[in-house]
Amino acid sequence: MKKIDKARVKVIYTRQTNPLELEKCSEAWTYGCSNLPKFLFGQPTVPFPLRTSDILNSFWRQNGEVITDKFKPFPKYFGLELLMEQDFSVTAAMHALAEKVMTLGAFIGDQYAKKESVDKNFLFKIKEMLALIGLMLYREGVGKDIYMGSFPYLYGQFLKISDELHALYCLVIRKGDYPTQLAGSSVYQAASEMPLRTLSVLGQRMNPYVMWAKTYRYANIAEKGKESWRAKWLLSMYEKIANKLYDVWQEETRFNDQEKAQLFIGYLASLPKSENNVEKEESNQTEED
Repeated sequence: MKKIDKARVKVIYTRQTNPLELEKCSEAWTYGCSNLPKFLFGQPTVPFPLRTSDILNSFWRQNGEVITDKFKPFPKYFGLELLMEQDFSVTAAMHALAEKVMTLGAFIGDQYAKKESVDKNFLFKIKEMLALIGLMLYREGVGKDIYMGSFPYLYGQFLKISDELHALYCLVIRKGDYPTQLAGSSVYQAASEMPLRTLSVLGQRMNPYVMWAKTYRYANIAEKGKESWRAKWLLSMYEKIANKLYDVWQEETRFNDQEKAQLFIGYLASLPKSENNVEKEESNQTEED
């Protein structure tokens, strides 16, 4: 890295290569960054390698504000090394990403469950972060076909569905008066530190909302956003994911960096079945009746 003047910096990275190797490395980069499930806010685009250090060198507050961009532990050429060296260690990068997702996860998930608007520039940076997480997991030999069935990912989905169910309760019963944090987001950070104990706490906290949903699902309410079929769908997802969690139960006291990343992906990823499909099924059943 060479300074041109006080305001500009030129990145110099020297490596002997050929077009075939470049093509192979680029394909692997793209494939790795796409190692992700679907998201309701859209799929992340593949970031350029030179964006890698900018993403890793961003530090955030829990409300989504950037703290500083002056501390730069990752050099500008880091992404080029990551691109060209397929066996390049990603331990440090994964740790940096894990710290960021534990800071931002609860905020993002809570915003979406409450259907609040999210700044487009902030969302773009989150999607870049997700793309890098997908790449890091891919480099560690963990494809989405593997981690989407893992305990941390399913745990994230369980937190997400808990938020959605709690948010629907608040919309219907409390007339849209939401608490500072919803049930899932309130235990997001604790989930990575004490997953089993936190799961027990979450289950107790969710009990009144689950009992309410079991009654509300038969209310035949069609008001937009408060549809009673939504309670039936959310309750179904809640029970299915809880059963899947039981099947992959693991006796761990704390998540490592890779598992924290999977928790984050699961928390933001779309649920297994879209609301639109469930709504169509409900409509069809009503017509048949």
